[in-house]
Amino acid sequence: MSMPVKPDRFTWSDYVSDPQQSFYMSDLFLEPGGAILPHCHDYYEFFIILQGEFTEICRKGSTRLSRRQGHVLAPTDAHLLKNDSAKPSVLRNIAVRRDTFEGLLSGAGFAHITGLHQYFSLEENAFAVYRSETDRAGQPQASRTTQEFLLRHVCGGILISACMPETPFYAPRWLSALHEEMKKEENFTLGIRQMRALSGRSQEYLNRAFKKYYGQTPGAYVNGLRLAHAALLLQTTQLSVLEISVTCGFENLSWFNRLFRQHYRMTPTEYRARKNFFFGAI
Repeated sequence: MSMPVKPDRFTWSDYVSDPQQSFYMSDLFLEPGGAILPHCHDYYEFFIILQGEFTEICRKGSTRLSRRQGHVLAPTDAHLLKNDSAKPSVLRNIAVRRDTFEGLLSGAGFAHITGLHQYFSLEENAFAVYRSETDRAGQPQASRTTQEFLLRHVCGGILISACMPETPFYAPRWLSALHEEMKKEENFTLGIRQMRALSGRSQEYLNRAFKKYYGQTPGAYVNGLRLAHAALLLQTTQLSVLEISVTCGFENLSWFNRLFRQHYRMTPTEYRARKNFFFGAI
């Protein structure tokens, strides 16, 4: 199946009669072998796969998508979806009125969607939040105001994932797995040597791949994980700053203090002094 020269065109008024409504949500179920007709539209939309696999065909080519993966589509983007797997597949689609979506883009500092990461993949926790909030928005008892609030929040989260993804959709599987594995304390405290050992690649190759897909060096990523853990220990333990520095893998206290101040705009001691601000009684 290929993209026709003139796909059908859907309009916002095909689905929404209320001029105040900004979002429209629906689930698409496709049995094995099923497909939807090629189309474009005059609004923005994004979908995320809830179950199974879909193949999306657009003018750029064919892309296979599975659970937790999705796509942001701008007005006039033409595509079709089909299920060429052996099991039923489900996706959740949210259509957004053009002016509403472009307002969200502008508020996030993006003038337009061209050139952004339009394919994206949610991590498991983000996917669970997405399911929960869209489920609540879809409940019959939810008021229009509640639905709009929840879907606006969901849409903003998707923009973050699509425009500034932590796990780029096209990152090689070994690199995405390494990115997740290094979040474990027993790995990030050992630093770059552990990352290199887990990757099975040379340092030069690892540097190039990490910079290409994550926009930072492996060292910057590891130090970010270490600093986040150090901040948690400062807030929740009585360990000294030196003990925390060593626990997080920093062998040089001066270097730890310098990085911490650069990242949090205060020293570790100052950060700890604000503990009651972060963990006040509720």
